Order: sequence, then C-alpha cells, then structure tokens
Amino acid sequence: MLSLTAVVFTCSSLLSPINATAQPDLSGHWTMDTAKSTTTGPALPHQATYDIVQRGDTLIVDRRTTSESGVLENHFIMLLSGAAMPNTLAVMASAGGEAAERQEMPATVKARWVHDTLVSTIAADMHGNEVVLSVRWSLSADGATLTEERDGTVNGTSNGSQLVVYRKR
Repeated sequence: MLSLTAVVFTCSSLLSPINATAQPDLSGHWTMDTAKSTTTGPALPHQATYDIVQRGDTLIVDRRTTSESGVLENHFIMLLSGAAMPNTLAVMASAGGEAAERQEMPATVKARWVHDTLVSTIAADMHGNEVVLSVRWSLSADGATLTEERDGTVNGTSNGSQLVVYRKR
C-alpha cells in the first residue's frame, strides 16, 4: 500500500503546473504614457486611464479617455477563461463632417491567457460595419508598466495598430 501511495503522489506531481508561467495581476490605476505610445491607425487619445480590478477569472475594467472628440468613459468585464462576455461600449462617432457624438454599441469581449500575456478580442457592429479590436496586454517584470498592443479591423480590413503604454499610479 505504501508503494501505491508513492506512485499516486508522483503521478499527481507530474500533472501539476509547477513549471507553468504565472499569470500577472493587472489590477491597479494606470495612466497612459503618451511619450511612449505610438499609432499607425486611429489617433491616440490625449489622455487615458484604466482602473482595473482582477478577481479570479474576471477582469473589471473602467477606462476613461480624453481626445479632440471629447471624454469617453467605458466600463466592461472580461472573463479570462475565453468565454464570450456581452458588454455595451461607448464610442465617439460622427457622420458627414458633423461634430462627434457619444454613441453606445453592443459588443462581445473574449479574453484568455497565452502564457503571461492576456489576449482579448472586442467584436461589435457599428452601423452595419463589423469592428474587431484585438489587444495583447502585458505587464513588465516590475509590475509598473502595462503595455497594450492593439490591432483593429473594420469589415475585415486593417484599421491600423497602436502600442499604448501605461504607468501604474
């Protein structure tokens, strides 16, 4: 019986994720570092902040951006298991040269860990156009810098990419 116990202990030890990469906790108040952020697509906001709370497999995100179009505040939730989470997101939209106005659109957010990087996808229908934003979130080793690599498409065509760097406050 003793040898069977040793075998069970050894086998269960081999199956445990001892060598798995730890998934960082993205919680905190983050402020965009405009000097280190770049874009090949839509203009970056003048200011942006995130307040993020990570609880188990759920990420609760409050984002505030200030741009020439105005201030936008968004609250959304991601399930870190990869499951789709319905959300409503605010955007600034204009038509025909008119001033931009705040509009809300339903969106589906999916997120999952790939090693120590959180990969999220936001998919939405904006006035009959399929908008998809893919974001790779990574945290520096010291936990002081959050980096987003963003790629967007509209109806399957690239809308450019952004590298947005945030500092923990």
